Amino acid sequence: MTRYAVFLRGVNVGGIKVTTKELRDLLFSLGFDDARTYLQTGNITLSSGQSVPELTTLLEQALSARFGYDARVMIYGHADLQTIVDDYPFPAGADLHRYVVLVSDEAILPELFATANQLDADVERIALGPGVLYWQLPKGKSLDTAFAKIMTKAKVKRVTTTRNLNTLEKMVNA
Repeated sequence: MTRYAVFLRGVNVGGIKVTTKELRDLLFSLGFDDARTYLQTGNITLSSGQSVPELTTLLEQALSARFGYDARVMIYGHADLQTIVDDYPFPAGADLHRYVVLVSDEAILPELFATANQLDADVERIALGPGVLYWQLPKGKSLDTAFAKIMTKAKVKRVTTTRNLNTLEKMVNA
């Protein structure tokens, strides 16, 4: 059995309502007796003997059927998540957000990273990580920076979800 961190894309926004109880009930019905949810933004830890592709298919189909939306999940083994957390390249600051952009299709990473030259480095920074993109920006600017606007494009939104580094750290230690 491998311990996984699962991140749901697009829940509890845009009219897609998934309560913690409903999500837990679905996970337990699928046999994930040790599933735990974090916050109300689609963060889960669970154990499974399945591979990431098998688990992705199972969860996306079950979520889509149960909640009536085109579910997308990003799944990382706990060791991989620990590496993602450990490799965060930017320093912490009380006035800064430290985000990790998780992807369901790594092919988008070079395209996203290529936008770095369009960013004001005094405002925000991005860096490539192990199958993720790291992003740092001032608090209160998550919706109006150049990269924030890139992240709202339909093609990007479909295959990404963003989490605060603090959330990932809690999930690694769960």
